[in-house]
Amino acid sequence: MFADYLFNDSIEQLVDSRVLLLQKDEAVINVLYQMLQENFQEGLVSLFTETNKRKKYRIITLSDLSTSDDNLFNFDQKIEDKLQRPVEALLQSATVKQTLNAFEELEVDTFPIENNGKLIGVVRKKDLLNRFFPHLYDMNHKYKDIINHMHEAVSVIDQNGFVRLWNKQAEELYQISRNKIINKKLADFFPNALGLKILETREAIKNVYYSPKEDYYVSISSLPIFIKNKFIGVVSTEKDLTQQKKLTTKLKNANSQISSLQQKVAEINSYSTSYFDEIKGHDPVLQEKIELAKYVSKTNTNVLITGESGTGKELFAKGIHQESGREGAFISVNCSAIPHGLFESEFFGYEDGAFTGATKRGKAGYFKLTDKGTLFLDEVGELPLDLQAKLLRVLDEQKINPLGSEIMIPVDVRIIAATNRNMKDLVEKNEFRHDLYYRLNVVEIDLPSLRERKDDIVILFHHFLEEYSNKNNIEIKKIHHEIYPYLKRALWKGNIRELRNTVEYLVVLSKDGIIKPEALPDYLREQSEVELLDDTSNHQNLECQMDLYEKSLIERALETNNYNKSKTAKYLEIPRSTLYYKLEKHQLD
Repeated sequence: MFADYLFNDSIEQLVDSRVLLLQKDEAVINVLYQMLQENFQEGLVSLFTETNKRKKYRIITLSDLSTSDDNLFNFDQKIEDKLQRPVEALLQSATVKQTLNAFEELEVDTFPIENNGKLIGVVRKKDLLNRFFPHLYDMNHKYKDIINHMHEAVSVIDQNGFVRLWNKQAEELYQISRNKIINKKLADFFPNALGLKILETREAIKNVYYSPKEDYYVSISSLPIFIKNKFIGVVSTEKDLTQQKKLTTKLKNANSQISSLQQKVAEINSYSTSYFDEIKGHDPVLQEKIELAKYVSKTNTNVLITGESGTGKELFAKGIHQESGREGAFISVNCSAIPHGLFESEFFGYEDGAFTGATKRGKAGYFKLTDKGTLFLDEVGELPLDLQAKLLRVLDEQKINPLGSEIMIPVDVRIIAATNRNMKDLVEKNEFRHDLYYRLNVVEIDLPSLRERKDDIVILFHHFLEEYSNKNNIEIKKIHHEIYPYLKRALWKGNIRELRNTVEYLVVLSKDGIIKPEALPDYLREQSEVELLDDTSNHQNLECQMDLYEKSLIERALETNNYNKSKTAKYLEIPRSTLYYKLEKHQLD
């Protein structure tokens, strides 16, 4: 804020109106004499410039005149050979910041200044710096005062790990004076400091909760510092959370009772509703996958669930855990979202004092939290190779070694992994360890995409329609029959998740409670129309075309008569037995 009024000032007051204009064919001796006699620091040679454009000039200084490549000074030499490269004049209205940028970009020490197309003087880099140095010096002290009055402890280390800033709050927090730590290696005081890890990873760590001393609790954030894409160090801030911690402690007994009650309610609910019941659809392949999942749930074997994004992999994982009867918790972890440097602390936990920022109580880690339970590793194919090795070791030994501890802790954890990538291809490309792949893939459940279970699309559509109409208190009075062919022909690359979002979109934007095909998102209608053209081109014989047309007529008749088969047969003027045959033929029952 202090810099704005300085750098946005005009350079008008710094312009030296005394200008020495020269011709490029003038002799060195004449120009040198004139500059010394009249006390000019430089001279300008104007260049030809097109109309309505800022003029360009070439500059010559006393230093330029007094140098010679061959050490033989020729006073009769023309100044043309000693002129600097052309520079475009700056406007009198230019700001200090713009002028400093121009000096830096063109690497010159003087700029001609114009106003209304006329040369009015020059601005020199040294004059600019001399003018603003006192302001910048004062500004630096003001910033230091502000940092020292912050409630947070603030520290900065450079790219080599030396402490460059240590405010008063940091002195109080760690009982280390500024004079003792400034210009010293941070590692000499805190060998496991978070900032030291960022020197290697250059990835931010935000809001890590820990206790640096007795009855004192803070939240620390450490961020890499980049200036013009160049890494120069790390800044860390630590916020006092002591009062919040004390309030939390007062509620400890009440929270314990509430947690116990919640656990009992969760147990009751887990037996009253099955996650597998939430999987809607009658597709035979899907039903086979559900039966397989239920069968393996009674065992302790690891399971790999594969399939496209949005096919319900986590719902299957929750169902397997629920049916398994394991006593521990179900915890879901997105492997692609865990920072590389925090993998071990997140999965295996750490002990008090394991590193700067470690909480006094330590941290359990995912494996400890899911002891006797199920750990769901979503997007497991995104794990880097070195982290795969650490995960494999724990799966083989069924023991974890928290950071800062020498004790191996046994854990009983079932692993259910999921991915939308082709794991065999990753193994062949050496992007995924084959031993870990076979350790996870004891039983594979490959979920079908929505495109492979088109008959379930209508079932899911009506299920989501009821859900979102109730949720948004919107009554759906009518569904146009032509919307169903559009839904069945769409590609559904996002599968069930995409269908759910589409239904919510239709409900929220429905007018007068009517769902029409034109209300579908443009991209879905375009997909459907392209698919229809492909279907037509692939079924050119008359019999196939007649079957498609017949199926469409029966679907519309069913919808018109609210799926009453007797009324539908009368509507189509065919016997009921014929209708039953055609329903079975077209798989419309």
